[in-house]
Amino acid sequence: MAISPKDAAEARQLLRSYRKQNQKARGQRVSHKPARAVRERDHGYLSWLHEDLPCIACLVLGEPLPVELNPIEAAHQKINAPSRGVQKRMGVRPDDAWTVPLCRHHHRIGPLCCDPAQAKFWAIVGLSPEETADFCQALYGAFQEERDGRPVIRDFASLAAGNRADSRDAAA
Repeated sequence: MAISPKDAAEARQLLRSYRKQNQKARGQRVSHKPARAVRERDHGYLSWLHEDLPCIACLVLGEPLPVELNPIEAAHQKINAPSRGVQKRMGVRPDDAWTVPLCRHHHRIGPLCCDPAQAKFWAIVGLSPEETADFCQALYGAFQEERDGRPVIRDFASLAAGNRADSRDAAA
């Protein structure tokens, strides 16, 4: 004996209404999902990133476009570096402290832009996940101490360029 689609739909509707009544009787809504972590927001830091800071990828790989056509954007980094106290969480944008200034070309639209996992992008730039985490922390530290962020970016660009040169030498 087969159940008709109409009877199945009515049974689902009755089951839904029964569940709703039970939830209302208990005075709460039952959710099977774990509580979502709230990310730390820092709007001051995000606006500071746009204040005349260069893109590290442009410093290392070369500037693709004039700054007027390629503005700086705040790029949240999904870094997986447990030794630095940060682990990537699927589907969750990281806290604003894990944000760096990247130009639009390297952040979203160019052929060498951040991939979803971002590990390939930073490997091309020349920074390991740990070095990328250190870069984020140093840049956020400069903001908190009200220092200029350009020296931090230049230092990590030099480190990345050196890493790229070392990897080319090792491959040759």
